Amino acid sequence: MVHKGLTRQHVGARPQGASLERIVREHVEHLFNSPEFDGSTRSREFLRFVVDEVLAGRAERPNQAAIASAVFGRKGAFDPMLDPVVRVQAGRLRRSLVRFYLLTGDA
Repeated sequence: MVHKGLTRQHVGARPQGASLERIVREHVEHLFNSPEFDGSTRSREFLRFVVDEVLAGRAERPNQAAIASAVFGRKGAFDPMLDPVVRVQAGRLRRSLVRFYLLTGDA
């Protein structure tokens, strides 16, 4: 089974015996160590949290409330209409990822 965010090309390109989880984690580390990735500490924590949740089989968990609590330390009832931190940071992370992939040519 291919995860929704990964194409058959990604899965077919993995080295013999390499687990998909290891490949994803190595790519995230490559991304974080690259000078072309300009993501802030918050963006890195956000991405790491979402990747960890998806790889752990909890893809439905990373909603705004879960992200606000785990990544941004928001407590209690989180109202995304009053506190747009997750949406704002998601936009910043998307821009950093787009910049990285444009500059590196990585697929």
